[in-house]
Amino acid sequence: MVEEVSGCESSRLCRCFETIPLTLINLLVAPIRRVVNFPLYQLMTAIAVILLLQAADSRSVFGEIFSALESRRGFYREAVRVDFRGEVLH
Repeated sequence: MVEEVSGCESSRLCRCFETIPLTLINLLVAPIRRVVNFPLYQLMTAIAVILLLQAADSRSVFGEIFSALESRRGFYREAVRVDFRGEVLH
């Protein structure tokens, strides 16, 4: 007599297969996550993004992003200069 399983809820085998994909994904992603969390990799990535943005044409999307970041950097540099010298912004 072969009993037909209508649902897989009570089957131990089915529960095992529900957790395996997540475990398998975690095992495959773990080395990538370890490299990405390494500080030297993060520094190299930041430098690469800055160089990519800086090399872009000023009229492109990347050029506009770089211009916005550059103007923000100038604003913060001026704010720090004013703060250390005790000057008042006009």
